[in-house]
Amino acid sequence: MATYKFRTLIVSILCFFTCLNIFADGQKMLLSAHISDGKTKEALPYAQIFVRPGLGTMTNEEGDFEINVSPDDTVQISYMGYETLRIVAKNMPKRITLHPLSRTLDEVTVMPITTILAHTYKKLQKEHNKYSKYTSRYFYRQRSTTEHVDLVEAFVEANSVANIENTKFLSGRHGRETGNALQRPLISSMNFHHPFELGLMAENSVFWKSLHTHLPFEDFTNGYLNKYYSLSMETLYNKEGKKTYCINMEKKNKDDKIVILTGTAYIDADTYEMLSFKGQVEGMVMIVSKDLATQAANVDLSLQINYRHTYGFTEVDNVNYSLSSGNFDHKATIFNIDNFDSNESIKDTLKKKKAKKAKKG
Repeated sequence: MATYKFRTLIVSILCFFTCLNIFADGQKMLLSAHISDGKTKEALPYAQIFVRPGLGTMTNEEGDFEINVSPDDTVQISYMGYETLRIVAKNMPKRITLHPLSRTLDEVTVMPITTILAHTYKKLQKEHNKYSKYTSRYFYRQRSTTEHVDLVEAFVEANSVANIENTKFLSGRHGRETGNALQRPLISSMNFHHPFELGLMAENSVFWKSLHTHLPFEDFTNGYLNKYYSLSMETLYNKEGKKTYCINMEKKNKDDKIVILTGTAYIDADTYEMLSFKGQVEGMVMIVSKDLATQAANVDLSLQINYRHTYGFTEVDNVNYSLSSGNFDHKATIFNIDNFDSNESIKDTLKKKKAKKAKKG
C-alpha cells in the first residue's frame, strides 16, 4: 500500500464537499435550487447562501443547495465577482442565475496595486494581532481516493481571524471504504487541515513558512511582490456603483523552482477588507512511498477562501480546496458555524469592550 507525503505536508485523507445545512429553530420548508452563470449557464459551485447568523449553506460542485427556512425568510445568494440576489424563500425559483459584475481594466490606476495590497496587509495584521485569540467552530468534510476511499466528517475549532490557525478536532468520524467493509483509522492521525491555513496571511503558519505569498512578512518597499509576481487589476462594479478591486497575481518567472501561492484577491475598494481569494499553489511536490521505495510527484492544489466581517474583523467564513497527484484525488471544505458558544463569547466580549470604552469617554 502506498503512503503519501509532501515535502511540507504529510497527507492522510480528504473528501468531496456536497452541501452543509445549518439549521435554526422554527423550520417550515425545505428550500432547494440550482445556481448558474447567467451568461454561460455553467453551475456556480460554493456559492454562499445566507439567511441570518446561524442559518446558511453553500452550493455543491454541481451548483445545487438545500436549506430549511421559513417561507417569509429573505435568502441572500452571493458569489464573488457576481451580483448578489435577495429573494423571499416562498418566491424562490428552482433555477437561479447570477450575472457577472461589470469590469473595468485598470491600465492606469490612481493607487498602485502594491499600495492596495499594503493597506490590506496592514489591516489584516492589525486585526490578527488584536483578535488572534478568538476561535470559531467549523464543519469539516473530506474525501480522498487512491486504492481506497477515505472519508471524514467532523466539527473542528480554529483561530479564524485573517487565516485559519491551530485547528483542533472536537468530534467526528473517519472511515475507510474497503469493499463492503468500513475500517476506522484514527481521526487524530490526519493532518489534511494544513491547506485550510493558506491565504494571504499564510506567513503565520509554521507549516507554510517556505511558501511565497502575496502579503509577505517583509517590508513592501523591498520589491518582494515585483520580484516574484506579475500583477494586474480590474475594478468590479455592482448596480449601486460599489467597487471591488480584483487583483490578479501570477508567477513572474515560470522557471523559478519555488513554492508560490498565486491567484486572484477580491478586496473592498472602500475599506480594503479582504472579501475572497481564489488561487492555487504552484511548485508543490508530494513524496510517494510504496514498498520501501519513494518518488517525487507534482501536485495540483487549488483553493477558494471566502471571508466575512460579522464581528468587526476579517474572519474566514469557508474554505474549499482540491488536491490531486496521479491517482491521488482529494476534495475538502470547512464551513464556519455561527451558532456555537465560542462565537457568542466573541460578541459578548466585543460588547463589553465597547461599553467599557463608552463609560471611560
